[in-house]
Amino acid sequence: MNQISSKDTFLNILNNSIIIGFWTGVFWCASNLFLSVIGLQYRAWVTNSLIAISFFLTTIWVIYKIITQKDRWKRMKMLLALFGLLIVLWLARFPLLVIGTAVLRKERVDTIDGQTFVGYETDFIDKWIDYYEYKNVFVAGSKEIFTLAGVNETDDGKTIYYDMNGTQIEHLTDLYEFNQ
Repeated sequence: MNQISSKDTFLNILNNSIIIGFWTGVFWCASNLFLSVIGLQYRAWVTNSLIAISFFLTTIWVIYKIITQKDRWKRMKMLLALFGLLIVLWLARFPLLVIGTAVLRKERVDTIDGQTFVGYETDFIDKWIDYYEYKNVFVAGSKEIFTLAGVNETDDGKTIYYDMNGTQIEHLTDLYEFNQ
């Protein structure tokens, strides 16, 4: 009887991690397109998780391919290519930071006047929070409802919201955008 060892299973998973990472990316793109057609978007934690999984699996695959390479010169070339890529990424860290700020969004879920919204914070040059309709744990509405300049939470647990003019708002009806 031919038994597969746990080592063989682990090596098989490592060898196929690029395929798994690729299909994770394809799944995200296809499902994101479908969601946009029906007026939804993935919440930030879902997108960030799928990006992290794809990046992690691709990195594991590259390291695995370097380690298991039999030809010494090919292994050296692969290591040099990886080292060169790391240098390029280090030199391009500012553009990558800009892209990372645009892609990896910080999200918050706020209940304002009894309505729950998903807010995506942008804190690059100016700070603002774009709010979308809360749907569930995985998705939110894709149409921006309103934008706030900031949110402060006081020591007594009260949350204070500020519009784009810096004026404190008490209710959603105080926002010009919300009334449109």
